[in-house]
Amino acid sequence: MKKIILICSFVVVIAIIISSVGSCSVCTNPTHSKYFTEDGTAVLDSASAKDSFRIENPSSVHFFMESSGSMNGFLRGGVPTDFKSDLWEIINYYSNLVSAVSVLSSDGGSTKSVDLPVAQFQNPLNGGGFLSAQSTNLCEMLDSVIHNIDASKNEVAVFVSDMEYDPVGAVAPNVLQSVYSTDVATLLSNFGYSASLVAAKSNSVNKEGTSVVSGRPYYYLILGKPECVADTRNKISYLLNSNGHFIDNIETGFNYGKVPYTLGNFVGCTQVSHDPSLASISDAGCSFDIKVKLENYRWILTTDPKVLKDAFKIKSLNGARVKIDSISYEVSDVTSDKQLQRDVTANIRVSVESMPMDCDILVWNIDVPYTDISKFAPYFTDTPNSMQQTYSIKEFIIGMFRASLVCNRGGDNYIHISKK
Repeated sequence: MKKIILICSFVVVIAIIISSVGSCSVCTNPTHSKYFTEDGTAVLDSASAKDSFRIENPSSVHFFMESSGSMNGFLRGGVPTDFKSDLWEIINYYSNLVSAVSVLSSDGGSTKSVDLPVAQFQNPLNGGGFLSAQSTNLCEMLDSVIHNIDASKNEVAVFVSDMEYDPVGAVAPNVLQSVYSTDVATLLSNFGYSASLVAAKSNSVNKEGTSVVSGRPYYYLILGKPECVADTRNKISYLLNSNGHFIDNIETGFNYGKVPYTLGNFVGCTQVSHDPSLASISDAGCSFDIKVKLENYRWILTTDPKVLKDAFKIKSLNGARVKIDSISYEVSDVTSDKQLQRDVTANIRVSVESMPMDCDILVWNIDVPYTDISKFAPYFTDTPNSMQQTYSIKEFIIGMFRASLVCNRGGDNYIHISKK
């Protein structure tokens, strides 16, 4: 009898040892099963880019330029302006996708359009051929732009304007100005796709040919499918930034999806295979980089660590202490065969301490600050014809964000962490 008991006891001990060895990386916390298996393998591959926002090249780009009295400072003949040089460089970059440039003007409240082949656009641009004494009905122009592209076919419109709304000659211009935001919202809502507003700056020239202002704002309004708008936004912003004339861009109507990322530079832990799963976390905790790919997202996230830190949200599900230690960028703007390729990785250094359980889940996302207009705000003014600010641009932006072109901020990403 004693022999049987001894054998049974030995079997139990062996079973316990085998169970212990077999479960060295097992995480028994029940909150994990939705995202990871017991051994830390991702159920939902949150490191995958399959659910992330991707950009596409447009099938065509149609440029529209406003011609009005307020634009004359950019367009006076024989005098170089940053507006002329930047616009011509951008149009030339897209020359294979541009059939014509449409010059829009207002006449008694209606919009007239003159379409010029690219080869016939430069001479009047440089020589003062687009000077005007007309006012500007931006809503009429915007309506004309929207009805001259087919966004469903990946066509993109770029409307170049100082965005000064001055509908003199229209019926009840003061009333039109008072409902400007509502009219913009209605137009963009009916359009139903996405919009990005890129702000730039240029010198402005008076009638005598003297440059009187070096940093007057003007804008590129890009309309189309979000994937194509984002691609065009990146390239126009890059060209302007290369020349030192870029201010910022904002957008609406985007579905950002999950931000693609990888993990690296581990201290006090190791990565399990290629999964978003970390093991062998030391008693002192661990630190690692979340390497986030940001080139498809708002420009301000790729240039301002403070904005990115505010937008980056991370927490643990089971009480581990998590903090952001630092943020650095790797930026590579590659140009080859007349193709611009922007590559931006943000290295977000994260540390984990004081894990109350053997395993935990980190949940993080980037709350894309699509309504952050901090770099636009200095150019707001209630004074028409300001040389260093833009009358009515604030109202345009308000309408742009009211247009029900909702930006979806993107889904959560998950990282499994374990002491075992």
